[in-house]
Amino acid sequence: MRKYHRDQLLELVSTLHKAHKEIKKQIENHNYERVKEMLIECQEAAIHIGNSIEKSEGEGLAVITSIEEYCEAVYQVSLTVESSVNANKDYRLLNKHMIKIQTGIQNEIKLKREIVFLPYKASMWDSLESIWLEAKEDPNCECYVIPIPYFDRTSGGGFDGMHYEGDMMPGYVPITNYLEYDLRVRKPDIIYFHNPYDQHNYVTSVHPSFYSSELKKYTDMLVFVPYFIAGNQFNSYDEAKRDMYHATSGVVNADYVIAQSEVWAKAVSSCGIPLSKFLILGSPKIDAVLNSLKNYREMPEEWKEYLEGKKVFLINTSIASTLSPNKNIIKMIQIIISKILSNDKCAVIWRPHPLLRETLSAIRPEYMDVFNELVEHVSNHKRAVYDISSDMHTAFTFSDALISDTSSVLKLYIVTEKPVLDIILTDEPKKYLTLDWLGVYHYYEGLSVEKFIDIVINVNDYKKDERLSRMKNSVANCDGTSGLHIHKVILEKLLKKGV
Repeated sequence: MRKYHRDQLLELVSTLHKAHKEIKKQIENHNYERVKEMLIECQEAAIHIGNSIEKSEGEGLAVITSIEEYCEAVYQVSLTVESSVNANKDYRLLNKHMIKIQTGIQNEIKLKREIVFLPYKASMWDSLESIWLEAKEDPNCECYVIPIPYFDRTSGGGFDGMHYEGDMMPGYVPITNYLEYDLRVRKPDIIYFHNPYDQHNYVTSVHPSFYSSELKKYTDMLVFVPYFIAGNQFNSYDEAKRDMYHATSGVVNADYVIAQSEVWAKAVSSCGIPLSKFLILGSPKIDAVLNSLKNYREMPEEWKEYLEGKKVFLINTSIASTLSPNKNIIKMIQIIISKILSNDKCAVIWRPHPLLRETLSAIRPEYMDVFNELVEHVSNHKRAVYDISSDMHTAFTFSDALISDTSSVLKLYIVTEKPVLDIILTDEPKKYLTLDWLGVYHYYEGLSVEKFIDIVINVNDYKKDERLSRMKNSVANCDGTSGLHIHKVILEKLLKKGV
């Protein structure tokens, strides 16, 4: 039974205790008709309690017997009330049975936590999945995965077409339609969400009913889990305060924020968020990569003719880099892909950010022609795959190396232990890193795409040990146990909160 429902039953028990006092008073005043009416109401309330318990817990609990005994006591009092000479005796009798019922509710009913997961884009489900995997195996929890709708934003800030990606979620994840689950009625114990921007995102917006300010009203524990792996760097936390953009409304409204590292927690906290709100438990996104590699799958049939027998380079293109007014990153990616495909031993998977097309159309429309040319080129090439699926882990599994701008995908890919080339960083790294990814190969070190191709083809990844060591020393629980720790700690926090 949900604690919320158990508390409702205990509140009804408390009401019955008060009713017993009123019954005693009415007996003393010889108002027997009112006493009989109240006894009937008490019996109906007790039957309601019993039905609620049996519906939730099944039959056979001792508390059900206590309720039956109470109803019999109520009946006997109603038969003798007009001849009663000791109202206090009747009061004690009813209260004795009600105390047994109260004790039974408190001790016999097993509490279940109702946990809701609110993904909005199927491709970002990996930031929540490992928590869900732990929670769904917990016999004391009931889980609901509820994909929520989102809208494109127009250049004027309005809402355009609505999107719903429930049908794009993995087939093994049971889905509850957002129209069939009323947060206001169900009041889940815990809500996990991964979109912290609410109305402040200029590209997309989740439905306003699911803004964090609304979610907070209907749960005891609102938990923000970043959909990204952060890779910020700065020389001081004052600098972090100026540069941080993650102190969003979702972070402010959440009861707890899952942090991948102490540095990231302190950086966001420098924006005025209490450090106590952050739980440094790693990232479920890392769990998802490790689980994908462990549960090796066969290459998609439609990819085989393009990729089999080749050294496959995954090309990632994020949103942040493409919005730079100083560089046409799309053009740069076009040149890199051409260099790779000029080598017959190599193939390409190009995986742009799932919102890249919408973002360029809304904010950098001047890049759309080059973007469309590149999409057509990759889509039609015999050694290239244009991957716009919601699952990036397939591309992680069947690629041999990554070339990327400085995005969360680059940081995640380090977990695969495969070579990584960063094509954006041009300055010397700073003192603090929210994730130490500096063990990857960098353009600023003078490493060209051609040299990186040679490293991959010749299996000469001389930075592998450094790369893995740096990451493991900077991120919590990057051994695949982040989801396990999050589930455990959040339940502990809920208990300490008295819920």
